[in-house]
Amino acid sequence: MFTRSAGLRAVSRISRRLQSHASHSSETTKSAPFNNKYNFNVNPPPIHSYWNQKNSLVLFAFVPLFVGVGYLGKYTGSNTPGFEGLLEFAESESSPMLSRLGFRAAGRLPRLSMSSIRSLTTETTITDHATGRVIKLTDPAHPELADYPNPKPELAQDKDPYAKYDFPQMRRNYGDKLNIDDDLYDMWSPDYFQFVSDSTALKHNAIFFSTILALAGAVYFLELNPEKPAMPRAYPYNGLAKDLGSGSEKTDYFYKVRTDEGAAELGVLSEDDDVKAQRVAYEEANSDFIKA
Repeated sequence: MFTRSAGLRAVSRISRRLQSHASHSSETTKSAPFNNKYNFNVNPPPIHSYWNQKNSLVLFAFVPLFVGVGYLGKYTGSNTPGFEGLLEFAESESSPMLSRLGFRAAGRLPRLSMSSIRSLTTETTITDHATGRVIKLTDPAHPELADYPNPKPELAQDKDPYAKYDFPQMRRNYGDKLNIDDDLYDMWSPDYFQFVSDSTALKHNAIFFSTILALAGAVYFLELNPEKPAMPRAYPYNGLAKDLGSGSEKTDYFYKVRTDEGAAELGVLSEDDDVKAQRVAYEEANSDFIKA
């Protein structure tokens, strides 16, 4: 019966057989070149060389035909049924028809090898189809990264700003391994919310308000504030309410300023003689202005 191992052995045997036919055909063509126009005495190359160049896919038409029939022993004269019988018939010297119709043409195709057929792709590895190298994935969840050593992301804003960097603006050095999402963690990325526990928040607030209260207490108890440039004073006559524009006692509360409550009890000092003489002299000298 046809199995996977038998199929692989069959491909290998056909490849070796047809490679030898192709090399023999090329040597014959080189030793006896054919010139249809000037040299009619030289034997032309066999017709199957032209057939192979133009119709090399005939091979792929005959193989499914023989495989589909099933057991080919009665057609090939071999005791081996199935695909193995076809191989023995193709390799025998009693099969000029098949060799002429396309088996030798397959020798011109790239030879198949076991390493090119097998593809080792698993959950943790992938295969580079160009080189055949098996690549172990660093992160099976992201096979597109292959074996890139994706480092742990680190915010550039959390790095030491006073350290020496090759790129101070980006806080990066030559040869640093970059995370695949480095554009989300560099200096131009938005600020990230960093969780702060309740105990840390209370501690920071306690330090802040304690500092303000300590400063205010030091100013108050140590009398660090400067003295006032003048003493606060009070004014007689109900805080100069009438002088400031009050028309009645009902509106005195609105116009008056700081009231000297003891001025009414102490009374008003008598006018000094010198001050009185100066006032009379001033009124006489400016009588015309005062009357106007």
